[in-house]
This record gives sequence, C-alpha cells and structure tokens, in this order.
Amino acid sequence: MAIFGVIGGIVGGLTNAIAPIVIIFSMESKYTKAQMIQASNLCFLFSKLTQITLFAFASSLTFDVVSTSSLTVFAVLVALFLGIKLKRLIDENLYKKILKAVLFTIAMVLFYQVLS
Repeated sequence: MAIFGVIGGIVGGLTNAIAPIVIIFSMESKYTKAQMIQASNLCFLFSKLTQITLFAFASSLTFDVVSTSSLTVFAVLVALFLGIKLKRLIDENLYKKILKAVLFTIAMVLFYQVLS
C-alpha cells in the first residue's frame, strides 16, 4: 500500500491525474462504493489544497487566476450536488462496472495518444 501511495503521489504531482490511480487502488482493495467515493473526494480536496498552497508560495496566485478559477467553483458545486444524488441511485455492482469502463476509456485514450 505504501509503494502504491508513493507512486500515486508522484504520478499525481507530475500529471495532476490522481483519479485513475485512486480508483484502481480502491477497487483492488475491495473498498465499498461509499469508501471509494470518500477516498476520491478526500484525495481531490487535499491535492487541490496543496496546489493552491504551492501556487501561493510561488507567487503564481494572481487576481486573474483567482477570479477565473472562482467561476469554476459553481460548476464544481453543481456537479458535486448531482453526484451525491446520483450516488444513491446506482448500486455497487453497477458503480464498479462504470468505473472499469471509465478506466478502460482512459487507457484507450492514453494508448491512442502514445501512438499519435
């Protein structure tokens, strides 16, 4: 688990794409749907807080960046609300099938990008 966490942290830091790693880890660890959603949300929250902190220390957090980014908060809150409502409607087996389909799609897109 520690090795997976370190690799996930490095890949997430380099590519800002931690979601597939968290999904794979959660599925292989046999977490429940609720645990997987909580882990994903916490990883997203802490990675974004870390990014904001680092941008602030590097003086890269300008008014333009903050104002533009603030506009996306509304979209994120709407998506979060819809996700909470949708979570209740999807059973655990279907949820895991959806995650596998998403991971497969990501893998195919990455494979296509490597070939291009």
